[in-house]
Amino acid sequence: WAGIFGPARKAAPAPDLLLADVRWLGANDEHICLGTMEDTRCVSAIGGPAIAHAGVTSRFGRKLAPLDLGVELRTVASGTLHHCALGADARVRCWGSAGLIRGDDDGSVLRARDAIVVGPEGVTALVSGDHHSCALADGTVHCWGHNRAGQLGRPAEPKSLPSAPVALSDVSAIAAGGESTCAVAGGEVHCWGASAGGSAPRRIAAADHVAVGGDHAC
Repeated sequence: WAGIFGPARKAAPAPDLLLADVRWLGANDEHICLGTMEDTRCVSAIGGPAIAHAGVTSRFGRKLAPLDLGVELRTVASGTLHHCALGADARVRCWGSAGLIRGDDDGSVLRARDAIVVGPEGVTALVSGDHHSCALADGTVHCWGHNRAGQLGRPAEPKSLPSAPVALSDVSAIAAGGESTCAVAGGEVHCWGASAGGSAPRRIAAADHVAVGGDHAC
């Protein structure tokens, strides 16, 4: 657990959660969210307002309070300063840095209780990079957040809300990391953003699956 639940030399599974209860797990550099049979719980290795909500604790915290967004959650995708959750209603709800969610530039922070619905209906997959998120719905990809490297699939700009989908159809899977996004469409992997040198989806290879890290993809 790399020190998330205590100093690294004493790292151990969360004391108040049986790992056998976990249905899914989402993680990035500093946060871990666990979906159990009953609820969703998150913990962080850092503190601060960007992760301020009932389900995230301060550095090396051990409390795993349930995260309540008013709907059963299927998964949580976390960026460095924001979080997004996919609900059982196939809608995405986000909280954290308002600038990465609704384009505000006033430095405001949305707590989980104030999470807002972002993106299209009918979402089947949700991913996040450092400062952006993308949702897959009806074979198309919709992205929002920072767009410095074109990771939203359109010409680079500081920030952007979801608008027109990425110029790619028949998408079956998506992945994001750092300032890059990739998707599988028709048995081929296409990427855009920092790893692909621009906002236009670039064919990378024939494959059925793709994973994206901070500076690489496989």
